[in-house]
Amino acid sequence: AYSGDWSKLPRNAMSEQSGADGGVMIPPALSSQVIEIVRNKSQVVNAGALTIPLTTAGLTFAKQTSDPVAHWRGDLQTIVESQLNLDEVTFKSNSVGAIVVMSEELLMDAPNAGQLVMDSLAASLALAVDAAALTGNGIAKPAPIVSTAGVQIMSAVGTLAGYAKFAEAAGLLWAANYLPTALLLNGATMAKIDALADSTGQPMAPLPSWSTYQHLITNQLPKVTSKSDAVLGDFSKYWFAMRNQVMIQMERTGTVGTTNLFTDLGVGIRAWMRVDGLPVRPDAFVVMKDINV
Repeated sequence: AYSGDWSKLPRNAMSEQSGADGGVMIPPALSSQVIEIVRNKSQVVNAGALTIPLTTAGLTFAKQTSDPVAHWRGDLQTIVESQLNLDEVTFKSNSVGAIVVMSEELLMDAPNAGQLVMDSLAASLALAVDAAALTGNGIAKPAPIVSTAGVQIMSAVGTLAGYAKFAEAAGLLWAANYLPTALLLNGATMAKIDALADSTGQPMAPLPSWSTYQHLITNQLPKVTSKSDAVLGDFSKYWFAMRNQVMIQMERTGTVGTTNLFTDLGVGIRAWMRVDGLPVRPDAFVVMKDINV
């Protein structure tokens, strides 16, 4: 990973990658590192979501909405027709970005400044992607699982007395021919599960299905008035479409917020990418609503 002093990147190399507005483009190798950090920090990606290239500003893909059925037949008998229903989905290149300002002195004096900035910008992008994919409004951003039509809903889960509700959610997916890859849940919900005890006060043994999928904490499923939602699903049925790698730019002129980068000896560092996403098989997800935390 790049951990050197960004201010000492060779000036001739930087000028070769200057943007149209005069900003300096960080080398593509560093951009590739940042996108990998974004992937690693995104819990939706860790849960199994797929990433496909978005080669134009908008791209239409086919998605399968039902499965064909195979039938046994005898000699010279007709194969029974079944339906493979397809629909189209269109991905758009929505933009998400973050910008930070540092002083020239800090960038010059702190040998770990580059790594810290890279990690923090990547984490910011990953949180934004997760929030959009889980609970966003779908306007100029990826489609959220919790409010997409066709997602399975368990209403008013309430207080967790054991693991039965999670087995019930898994059963809904099994009945629809999906195998859950992960449960995404708020940290407070995970703490409630971790504290479950049996009648003797010993830690409660989970049901067998609990160990068949990942349990990933994300506070992008927020806690609201002592309640939170959780999502169990086959996350390979959520697709992200990436228009470009993470673009990283450095600026030493202009204004960011109240900081004049030139007169205040500041450096603005911007990271942004274009991405869309949606659940291509909404019934591959179960939203467990209103868990008491």
